[in-house]
Parts: sequence; C-alpha cells; structure tokens
Amino acid sequence: MGNFFLMLFNDNNKNKNGKLMIEILGYAASVLVAISITIKGGIYFRILNMAGSICFLFYGLFIKSLPVFLINLYGIGINLFYLVKEIKNRRKNEK
Repeated sequence: MGNFFLMLFNDNNKNKNGKLMIEILGYAASVLVAISITIKGGIYFRILNMAGSICFLFYGLFIKSLPVFLINLYGIGINLFYLVKEIKNRRKNEK
C-alpha cells in the first residue's frame, strides 16, 4: 500500500501507471458528480456529490492544482452542512 502512494506522489512523473490511476480517479469523480446531479436532491444527492468532490479533491492534490483542490474542499463543506441539516430535519419529523 505504501508503494501505491509513493507511485502517485512520484515527482518525476515518469510512472505511467501512476498517471493512469490519477486519470481514472478524475473520471470516477466526474461520473459520481454527473450521477448526483440527475438525482432530485436530498440525502442521496448530497452523498454522491460529496463522494465526487472527495475524489476531485484528491485528483486536484495529485495533479497539484490548488483551484481544483480548493473548490472541491468548499463543495465538501457545503454538502456536509446540508447533509447534516437534512438528517436533523428527518429525525425531528420522525418524532
């Protein structure tokens, strides 16, 4: 497992497997966000969108792109805020 992370953070960027893994992470993030926006809203939307943002967060970290990293960090915070709010409202309405 340690070798995997070393491969991803290899600065010389000659490792084709590492580049491929990073690219796959970017595509996975795109698919998760695309699926999430087809959902009407609520908890499932927030969870899928947050999963996509987490993938994009790491993607931005791996490609060393601060704007990609920061906007997805912000997206995770927004999704967490509304997810907690939605869960609290559902629990309140169940009582």
